[in-house]
Amino acid sequence: MAIQSWYKQYIGEVIKPKDMRSLLIETGTPQGYNQTSNKWINIGPLPNVRRAISTLQRRLQ
Repeated sequence: MAIQSWYKQYIGEVIKPKDMRSLLIETGTPQGYNQTSNKWINIGPLPNVRRAISTLQRRLQ
């Protein structure tokens, strides 16, 4: 929500769902290894809002 709000305030429109998904995957933090269960955790990257907004700022300059 913070990313979408920032983008709308900066650009005046919202990010398309597929573009938001790509951004979150690209800028997210990969999940790690769970030593307790001895397995890799992989339900997708953990969102990194700061990195996502920084990436958008660079792209829009």
